[in-house]
Amino acid sequence: MLNRIFVKKSLTLFHSFLLVVFVSLGVLIFINRDYFNSSSPVEKLNAESPLVIHRDQSFKYAKPFVFFDLSNPSSLLLPLKNIIREYINQQSQNGTIFQASMYLRDLETGEWTSVNENESYHPGSLIKVPMLIYYLKKSESDPTILDKKLKIGDEFRGVPNQTYTDKSIEKNKEYSVRELLKYMVSYSDNNATYLLNNNCNEEEFKKVFTDMGLVLKDVHDTSYTISVRNYSIFIRVLYNATYLNAKNSDYALSLLSQSSFNLGMSNKLPKDVEIAHKFGETKMNGKRELHESGIIYCNHRPYQLTIMTKGYNPMKLAGFISSVSDTIFRFFCV
Repeated sequence: MLNRIFVKKSLTLFHSFLLVVFVSLGVLIFINRDYFNSSSPVEKLNAESPLVIHRDQSFKYAKPFVFFDLSNPSSLLLPLKNIIREYINQQSQNGTIFQASMYLRDLETGEWTSVNENESYHPGSLIKVPMLIYYLKKSESDPTILDKKLKIGDEFRGVPNQTYTDKSIEKNKEYSVRELLKYMVSYSDNNATYLLNNNCNEEEFKKVFTDMGLVLKDVHDTSYTISVRNYSIFIRVLYNATYLNAKNSDYALSLLSQSSFNLGMSNKLPKDVEIAHKFGETKMNGKRELHESGIIYCNHRPYQLTIMTKGYNPMKLAGFISSVSDTIFRFFCV
């Protein structure tokens, strides 16, 4: 009898508990009905743009995460996209540029947009970022590589000329790989790049591309082209520290933040805004190409921007990049 009374009381208490739980949930949902009936920007984007995850397929069992993409561009960034597209058309008509593309990504939400993203460009010195990634990746299994000494002798020939130059290494003087990476990335020194290129394993360097879902058939192919969206992957994996370890990713971005090139994306930005960036230039068939890609850190809302251009006057191309960067900065940060 006592057992039956105990069971009956226990059931009554349990039913009371369930009733309280359901009532509480109902009140919570009612109070927050606007939240439950609407989505955050990220949730809306995930609903509109299925998440595509890219993983390193090199291993048999583990599949390390490299980066993710939302397959569709953000509707929230459409007004900005239209402004940039109109500006590109205007500058193309007046002869400032021949062609231009832009890729923009909010690094916190994953929202992205682009203009002319399928156009291809010769990367020029932008290829120095994958080379930087290659050496830092190699250093994770062989830390001594960054202290290895290299030098250019008198036989050195054939490095392409640049419009925008800064510090350069000297002939017959030894430099560590760590020092050469600094010259290559921060000062875009082609002499340092020549040494690093000549001392890399070509197959391992190409693997940096395949790990990003890209293809580089020949590291010496000067006709190699890439789009703004595909190139942006190299910068993004540094921010997310998904390919290199966190220490090396931060080191790579610190070198990019010391870039001496200030005529493009950083030109009109406030001096206290940090930007980790790399430019590249080429001359092909009488046309000049000038590109820049980087991360702008503003108001705790960092975003990634890649701009690629073709034209005839490199200074006009730099001015174009500067104006697009300024427009985007005002949209995100002002």
